[in-house]
Amino acid sequence: AEITMKVFPKPPGTAYLRMRCSDLRAAVAGLNDLANQPWDLDALDLLPATSELKIRLRGEAGALEARRERMGADVDKCGSLHWDEREALTLGRGDDYLAKIPITPQQILEVARRFRECVISIGGNVAWVSSPSMSELEALGMPALILRGRSGPVSAGPLRQAQIHLALKNVFDPQGRYPGALMT
Repeated sequence: AEITMKVFPKPPGTAYLRMRCSDLRAAVAGLNDLANQPWDLDALDLLPATSELKIRLRGEAGALEARRERMGADVDKCGSLHWDEREALTLGRGDDYLAKIPITPQQILEVARRFRECVISIGGNVAWVSSPSMSELEALGMPALILRGRSGPVSAGPLRQAQIHLALKNVFDPQGRYPGALMT
């Protein structure tokens, strides 16, 4: 067996930025615009409750300020706190369910309307939501991975398996020894 890994060096500099938007629609438009620009963003989050974009840039320290100016973003003096909290999965109350939901940018407004506490991440492709009830997550009708909450299922909503996943599963696990659906 052979393993190939790509190792990236630790970037010499990090900049935490933010953009405040007039409302959620403007924030979604800003997120889409930033995600489609050649800024080489390290991370891009949208906080629907405040209509604010959180941006993390990494690279040569001297180039970060020039990139920030071209973007028109403000320096976020508490920026690292947002990323530390998100990575520690602290969204919501400790006994609430915390779910990770794959979404498209077109679904941001719907998800933000349904959940008071949520963060839209990865340029509008993942929603981290907190909910006191599993039924609220299931009512969304989207697949969700439950990361925290009372005991119960580890997923909510419909779980769809793409044809490519099923084809790969048939090739690499024809006896069905590992979890996942088999297509016969």
